[in-house]
Amino acid sequence: MSALKTTIVATTGALLLFAVGVGLFIGHVNDDAFITYRYSQALATGYGPYFNPGEHVEGYTNFLLMLVLAGVHWLAGAAPLAPFSKGLGVVGMAFAIGALPWIAHRIARGDDAPSGTVVGGIAAALVAVFPGVAVNATSGLETGLYAGTIVAALSCGRCDALSRFRVGTASGVLWAAATLTRPEGALIFAVGWSARFAMGVRGWRAVADAIPVAAAFCALCLFRYVVYDGELLPNTWYAKSGGYLGITPGVYVVNGAMAPFLGPLGVVLGCVGYAIGRSRISESYDLRRLVPIIAVGFVGCALPFVTGSDWMPGWRFSVPYLPALAIAIVVGWTALLRHFIDARLTTVVLVTLLAIAAFAHRAERMELKKRLDLRARGYVSGHGALARWLGEEALQPGDTVALMDIGIVGFQNPGLRILDVSGLTDRYIARSPGPFLGKQYDPGYVIEQRPEVIVLAFAGEGDALRAWTSSEERIHRDPRFASHYRRPPPRSPAPEDGGLGRIAAALGAERVFEHHYPHQRYLLAAFRRQD
Repeated sequence: MSALKTTIVATTGALLLFAVGVGLFIGHVNDDAFITYRYSQALATGYGPYFNPGEHVEGYTNFLLMLVLAGVHWLAGAAPLAPFSKGLGVVGMAFAIGALPWIAHRIARGDDAPSGTVVGGIAAALVAVFPGVAVNATSGLETGLYAGTIVAALSCGRCDALSRFRVGTASGVLWAAATLTRPEGALIFAVGWSARFAMGVRGWRAVADAIPVAAAFCALCLFRYVVYDGELLPNTWYAKSGGYLGITPGVYVVNGAMAPFLGPLGVVLGCVGYAIGRSRISESYDLRRLVPIIAVGFVGCALPFVTGSDWMPGWRFSVPYLPALAIAIVVGWTALLRHFIDARLTTVVLVTLLAIAAFAHRAERMELKKRLDLRARGYVSGHGALARWLGEEALQPGDTVALMDIGIVGFQNPGLRILDVSGLTDRYIARSPGPFLGKQYDPGYVIEQRPEVIVLAFAGEGDALRAWTSSEERIHRDPRFASHYRRPPPRSPAPEDGGLGRIAAALGAERVFEHHYPHQRYLLAAFRRQD
């Protein structure tokens, strides 16, 4: 089979595997995506890129997606935002996967080009079968778009026909798009650019790559400084920089970046392949193209040690860099195997390793499917029902509601002011000490703003109910909250209401909504101000 046919087969196979994952998780919804939708909605309707009018806080980390969705809203209204963003994520991730066999074919030299296509095909399939990839492609956030721009930038790193009269290159423009898509895009470009410089890509070509990125980075910083009251970093950086309570960066990297490649052992074996097969790799691959891919993959996947971990299912921080890391790891595996066996048997072993990886992810894939389907229904019965109640029965435009899960509620009620007790869109809470969802701030900051409704999340059953986060627990225990928000016990027994009425009465809440959650109850208790 020719190299071209092999590449087409490898690409098609990897994309089919990815399509199966997308089909499993297409109903998945992420509440945080609706935060971006509300910013886009506000920009499109003339209020500016603000979650609350007049509050100049950047509570999103995906400027390019926010801008694109604002255009979608301006053209077609709010309804297409979720399906459009999901579609964009799927297309971006599909490109990131499908491009790997072509990249591997291009970086392989001469007679090794066909084997390079096999390397790319295995790498693409390893990424495609990892459950977190499909989960993040369908989340409505920027992960798929970001992954696609990075892989596109790496794929054309040396293919630009330059003249001294052209400013910028295709790879530079794509890296600029990545910089506008995620805040760390400029850092990852610097890593790849430094690797290319070290491998001899210098002079005007290197400068031309950097020009669009530098322009995008400076423009974004200027925009942020002017629009968000002198800030140079998104507010979410401060809200999440303490990490996520309960998941250490090491655990995050092992499960999100190493698991697709048979865990730490698989990564170590890939590195051993580089150590014992250096001469073979330098003969078989164009290092000016391979080394930047290696650098982007490893540095990108190690970023949780700098940024902290994250709560979202599917390892969102690691997924955009898995395509680059996959190329790096499979090249290492190939070099290790070729040290002992011939090319044909090497291909057989690589396919076997792929099958083992796919089988190893089976339990996680099914658990994620079950969990995310349950949560998708829970967003309807919990957050969606809460949003409708607030908009139709409880509050008037301009009223304030304080809560943690602000996405769906905020997007469906654009006229309400939302006070985010987790800090994503609140500067004071974001800069308070402590990890995300565990910020140590005075509950009086929330209570004294006199929100009409405070929504607290609870978990558990009966007398064992507890606040979902430590921040919410402090609000719930504060005497000022009891004085102004807890309803007195009813004189007559509370209605059954599936048990929610009794829970509301026991908590002193006006209404309780249940968000279906794996293995435990997740309740949203709405406390209306009593004076």
